[in-house]
Amino acid sequence: MPRPENRVTFIPGSVRDAIDKRRTVKELAHDENINLTGSISEELNLAIENAGQIFDQSIVDNRAWLDDKLLPLYAEWPELAQEENQEKLFNSFRDCLRKYIKQEYRLFKKTGIDDPAIIQSEEYVKEILISLILEFIYSLRVSKKSGLSLDQALRIAALSHHLDPQTPHRLIKKFPNFEPWIIARAAVHNPTNPEAFLQKIQDAIPELQAKFPNFEPGVIRYTAVHNPTNPEAFLQKVQDAIPALQAKFPNHSVVTIIQAAVFYPSDPAKFLETIVKQ
Repeated sequence: MPRPENRVTFIPGSVRDAIDKRRTVKELAHDENINLTGSISEELNLAIENAGQIFDQSIVDNRAWLDDKLLPLYAEWPELAQEENQEKLFNSFRDCLRKYIKQEYRLFKKTGIDDPAIIQSEEYVKEILISLILEFIYSLRVSKKSGLSLDQALRIAALSHHLDPQTPHRLIKKFPNFEPWIIARAAVHNPTNPEAFLQKIQDAIPELQAKFPNFEPGVIRYTAVHNPTNPEAFLQKVQDAIPALQAKFPNHSVVTIIQAAVFYPSDPAKFLETIVKQ
C-alpha cells in the first residue's frame, strides 16, 4: 500500500525530493542574502496571484490528505482545531507561500540558476506547496514541544521559507536560561541569525545587572531583548525617571514604578494614573 503523502495530487514525484529541493533553495537564498522587501515586479505579482489560486484549489483537492496530516497535531494542540485558529493557520499557509514564491523568484533572477518564469508553472507551485505544508506542520510540532504559545508558533512557522523547523528546539537547547517568549522573539525578529541575537543578550545581562542592581532580573531581560542596541541607555533613562514618578505617585511601590517606566516608556505617568483610578 503506498504511503498517504504519495497519493496526493500536489506533485507527481517524490515528496522527499520536493522537501530536499526547498531546503537547498532556502540555503542558497540565505547565502545570496535574498531580500523579500521592496517593490514587486508585474511578473512576480502575477506569479504570487497564480500561486494563491493553485493553493486554494489544491487544498480543496487534497483536503482529506491535509486533515490526515493535521489530526495528530490537533491531538497534541486542541487549541489549534478551534475555528478562529483554523483561519489563522490557513492564512499563515498563504503568507508563507507568498514568501516562498518571492524568495525563489528573486533567487533565480539574481543567480540565473533557473528561469524565474518557472515560478508560474502549476507543477512547480505544487512542489513548493507540499514542502511548505509539511515543513510548516513540523515547525508547529517542534514549537509545541518547546513550550511556545500558539501565536508564537504560527509566527515562526510562517517563516518556514527561511528557518529550519528545528530552530526553536535548537535555540532552547543552546540557551536554556531564556524563556520561550525570548526564543520566539529571536526567531521571528532575527530569522537570519537568531543565535547571534541571543548570544548578545546573554552577554549583556550580567553587565546590566551589575550596573542596575535594584532592577529585577525580568526587567533586565525585557530591556536587553527589546532594546538590544543600547539597553544601558534605556535603563539609565528609567533610573533617572524614578524619583519624579515616586514623588507623583507615593502610594505605588518602587517595583510598580520601574515596571511602568520600562513597559510604558512613552508615558509611564499615564499608565500609573490608570492604576490609581482602578
